[in-house]
Amino acid sequence: YGILMYSYTFHYASGKAEGKRSYSRVTTVKYFSAEGSLIGWHRLWYKRKRNLSLIEYFDAADTLLRTKEFEYHPAEKEMLITLRNPDGVILDRRLKPVF
Repeated sequence: YGILMYSYTFHYASGKAEGKRSYSRVTTVKYFSAEGSLIGWHRLWYKRKRNLSLIEYFDAADTLLRTKEFEYHPAEKEMLITLRNPDGVILDRRLKPVF
């Protein structure tokens, strides 16, 4: 056993649209080993204020590993969370209460 050290970089952006996605804010987080090698990264897509709408997970070669989508339904006070593989196939879908 030993101490594992990692470092992270954060990139923040805001705007109207990128490709077909509309968003108010995007955060990209990259993870590096103690030696400085890129391990992987993820991108967080936000809509309307603070509502997280999508997380995309990538490996060090920029290959999409999976996505997690968040659909908010305020009237029902619930959120649908969908996990997909790189081909868009649904791996898991959960309905969670939101207060």
